[in-house]
Amino acid sequence: MEPFAAALITSCIKANNVAVAIREKPELLSLLTEEKGDGEKNAKFAQDFKTLADVLIQEIVRYQLSKHSSLLSDRIYGEESNKFTNSKGQEVTLLLNDREEDTRETLEKVLEGDKTVSCLLAAEVH
Repeated sequence: MEPFAAALITSCIKANNVAVAIREKPELLSLLTEEKGDGEKNAKFAQDFKTLADVLIQEIVRYQLSKHSSLLSDRIYGEESNKFTNSKGQEVTLLLNDREEDTRETLEKVLEGDKTVSCLLAAEVH
């Protein structure tokens, strides 16, 4: 149980770091927001949005707990889809692994080449 608790704590710390990094730079919020499509949005709302921060934190939890138990990776669900479509129409799936460089490259695709923000967020994840 101790390693599982450690994975939960690590997830919380990393999620907090992502949230603080975004809160410190308000201009990031508009950059990191995407409107949900018809299949994803809540029927109660005319418009519904997801943020990269929400998805990134969701994936941090999934990844950290999956390192503890590989059985958990397919059983952890979040509210948001981890798929984004950039302005080029390219669908990008946000999946984390041990390599900060892979996370940065994926975030760059989502953020259409914004290396500064991609590096900042990837560093907080890892």
